[in-house]
Amino acid sequence: MSQRNLPIALENSLSNEVTAPVYLVEMVFLTTSLFLSSHHEAISWNAETWQKNGVSVSFNTGKSASIKGSLAIPDPERAIAAICLGEKARGKVLRIYVYDLNAQEAVSYFEGIMDAVAIGLTVKIQFSNEGFNTQFIPNGRITRKIFAPLMAIGTEID
Repeated sequence: MSQRNLPIALENSLSNEVTAPVYLVEMVFLTTSLFLSSHHEAISWNAETWQKNGVSVSFNTGKSASIKGSLAIPDPERAIAAICLGEKARGKVLRIYVYDLNAQEAVSYFEGIMDAVAIGLTVKIQFSNEGFNTQFIPNGRITRKIFAPLMAIGTEID
Protein backbone atom coordinates (compact mmCIF):
# COMPACT_ATOMS: atom_id res chain seq x y z
CA MET A 1 0.00 0.00 0.00
CA SER A 2 1.43 3.39 -0.93
CA GLN A 3 1.69 6.13 1.64
CA ARG A 4 0.41 9.55 0.70
CA ASN A 5 2.79 12.44 1.35
CA LEU A 6 1.48 15.86 2.28
CA PRO A 7 3.16 19.10 1.22
CA ILE A 8 5.54 20.32 3.96
CA ALA A 9 3.57 23.55 4.51
CA LEU A 10 0.37 21.56 5.07
CA GLU A 11 2.10 19.07 7.35
CA ASN A 12 3.49 21.93 9.46
CA SER A 13 0.10 23.59 9.62
CA LEU A 14 -1.59 20.39 10.75
CA SER A 15 0.88 20.09 13.61
CA ASN A 16 -0.34 23.45 14.99
CA GLU A 17 -2.87 23.41 17.80
CA VAL A 18 -5.43 25.19 15.64
CA THR A 19 -5.84 24.77 11.91
CA ALA A 20 -8.33 26.46 9.65
CA PRO A 21 -9.58 23.90 7.09
CA VAL A 22 -11.99 24.97 4.38
CA TYR A 23 -13.92 22.82 1.88
CA LEU A 24 -13.39 23.56 -1.80
CA VAL A 25 -16.09 22.02 -3.99
CA GLU A 26 -15.66 21.50 -7.74
CA MET A 27 -18.80 20.60 -9.68
CA VAL A 28 -18.01 19.55 -13.26
CA PHE A 29 -20.81 19.96 -15.81
CA LEU A 30 -20.74 19.47 -19.59
CA THR A 31 -20.32 23.14 -20.50
CA THR A 32 -19.04 24.70 -17.28
CA SER A 33 -17.56 23.97 -13.88
CA LEU A 34 -18.43 25.57 -10.56
CA PHE A 35 -15.72 26.26 -7.98
CA LEU A 36 -17.24 26.93 -4.56
CA SER A 37 -15.70 27.51 -1.14
CA SER A 38 -17.05 27.13 2.38
CA HIS A 39 -14.91 30.11 3.40
CA HIS A 40 -16.28 33.66 3.76
CA GLU A 41 -13.79 34.98 1.17
CA ALA A 42 -12.85 33.84 -2.33
CA ILE A 43 -9.78 31.60 -2.48
CA SER A 44 -7.27 31.35 -5.31
CA TRP A 45 -5.84 27.85 -5.62
CA ASN A 46 -4.88 25.49 -8.41
CA ALA A 47 -5.26 28.21 -11.07
CA GLU A 48 -8.94 28.73 -10.14
CA THR A 49 -10.86 31.21 -8.02
CA TRP A 50 -13.09 29.34 -5.58
CA GLN A 51 -16.09 31.60 -4.95
CA LYS A 52 -17.13 32.37 -1.39
CA ASN A 53 -20.43 30.66 -1.01
CA GLY A 54 -20.84 29.10 2.41
CA VAL A 55 -21.33 25.63 0.95
CA SER A 56 -21.58 23.00 3.67
CA VAL A 57 -20.51 19.40 3.22
CA SER A 58 -21.67 16.41 5.24
CA PHE A 59 -20.71 12.77 4.87
CA ASN A 60 -22.85 9.78 5.84
CA THR A 61 -20.86 7.22 7.71
CA GLY A 62 -21.78 3.57 7.56
CA LYS A 63 -20.41 0.09 7.21
CA SER A 64 -20.59 0.08 3.43
CA ALA A 65 -17.47 0.58 1.29
CA SER A 66 -19.15 3.39 -0.60
CA ILE A 67 -18.96 6.99 0.55
CA LYS A 68 -22.12 9.08 0.45
CA GLY A 69 -22.93 12.58 1.57
CA SER A 70 -24.65 15.82 0.74
CA LEU A 71 -23.93 19.43 -0.11
CA ALA A 72 -26.02 22.40 1.02
CA ILE A 73 -25.32 25.41 -1.19
CA PRO A 74 -26.92 28.78 -0.35
CA ASP A 75 -28.45 30.07 -3.60
CA PRO A 76 -30.71 33.12 -3.04
CA GLU A 77 -30.33 34.25 -6.69
CA ARG A 78 -31.04 30.74 -8.09
CA ALA A 79 -27.92 30.81 -10.29
CA ILE A 80 -26.63 27.45 -9.06
CA ALA A 81 -30.12 25.95 -9.27
CA ALA A 82 -30.34 27.04 -12.91
CA ILE A 83 -27.04 25.33 -13.73
CA CYS A 84 -27.98 22.15 -11.83
CA LEU A 85 -31.30 21.93 -13.66
CA GLY A 86 -30.06 23.04 -17.09
CA GLU A 87 -26.95 20.86 -17.06
CA LYS A 88 -28.59 17.95 -15.19
CA ALA A 89 -26.34 17.52 -12.13
CA ARG A 90 -27.10 13.82 -11.62
CA GLY A 91 -24.18 11.69 -12.78
CA LYS A 92 -21.76 14.61 -13.13
CA VAL A 93 -18.35 14.71 -11.43
CA LEU A 94 -17.95 16.22 -7.96
CA ARG A 95 -14.58 16.82 -6.29
CA ILE A 96 -14.09 18.00 -2.72
CA TYR A 97 -10.78 19.30 -1.40
CA VAL A 98 -9.77 20.34 2.10
CA TYR A 99 -7.89 23.65 1.97
CA ASP A 100 -5.77 24.84 4.86
CA LEU A 101 -5.77 28.62 5.18
CA ASN A 102 -2.52 28.66 7.16
CA ALA A 103 -0.60 26.58 4.64
CA GLN A 104 -2.57 27.79 1.60
CA GLU A 105 -2.56 24.22 0.30
CA ALA A 106 -5.33 21.73 -0.41
CA VAL A 107 -5.56 17.96 -0.59
CA SER A 108 -8.11 15.90 -2.45
CA TYR A 109 -10.69 14.62 0.01
CA PHE A 110 -13.44 13.09 -2.14
CA GLU A 111 -14.14 12.37 -5.81
CA GLY A 112 -17.45 10.95 -6.98
CA ILE A 113 -20.69 11.78 -8.74
CA MET A 114 -23.65 13.99 -7.93
CA ASP A 115 -27.03 12.34 -7.45
CA ALA A 116 -30.40 13.76 -6.34
CA VAL A 117 -30.87 17.54 -6.34
CA ALA A 118 -33.40 19.53 -4.27
CA ILE A 119 -33.95 23.16 -5.24
CA GLY A 120 -34.91 25.96 -2.84
CA LEU A 121 -33.13 28.94 -1.28
CA THR A 122 -30.49 26.32 -0.59
CA VAL A 123 -29.59 23.78 -3.27
CA LYS A 124 -29.13 20.35 -1.72
CA ILE A 125 -27.19 17.74 -3.67
CA GLN A 126 -26.64 14.12 -2.67
CA PHE A 127 -23.37 12.56 -3.80
CA SER A 128 -21.66 9.20 -3.79
CA ASN A 129 -18.56 7.46 -5.04
CA GLU A 130 -20.64 4.47 -6.22
CA GLY A 131 -20.33 3.97 -9.96
CA PHE A 132 -17.74 6.73 -10.28
CA ASN A 133 -15.26 4.54 -12.14
CA THR A 134 -17.91 3.42 -14.64
CA GLN A 135 -19.61 6.73 -15.30
CA PHE A 136 -17.89 7.34 -18.62
CA ILE A 137 -19.07 4.14 -20.32
CA PRO A 138 -21.23 5.11 -23.33
CA ASN A 139 -24.98 4.66 -22.89
CA GLY A 140 -25.54 3.13 -26.35
CA ARG A 141 -24.14 0.09 -28.14
CA ILE A 142 -22.45 -0.15 -31.48
CA THR A 143 -24.43 -2.42 -33.74
CA ARG A 144 -23.45 -3.96 -37.03
CA LYS A 145 -26.18 -2.06 -38.86
CA ILE A 146 -24.32 1.22 -38.39
CA PHE A 147 -21.26 0.12 -40.35
CA ALA A 148 -21.05 -1.07 -43.96
CA PRO A 149 -18.73 -3.99 -44.68
CA LEU A 150 -15.39 -3.15 -46.28
CA MET A 151 -15.18 -3.37 -50.04
CA ALA A 152 -13.04 -5.99 -51.69
CA ILE A 153 -9.45 -5.07 -52.51
CA GLY A 154 -9.20 -3.39 -55.90
CA THR A 155 -12.82 -2.15 -55.97
CA GLU A 156 -13.05 1.24 -57.69
CA ILE A 157 -15.13 3.99 -56.15
CA ASP A 158 -17.04 6.21 -58.59
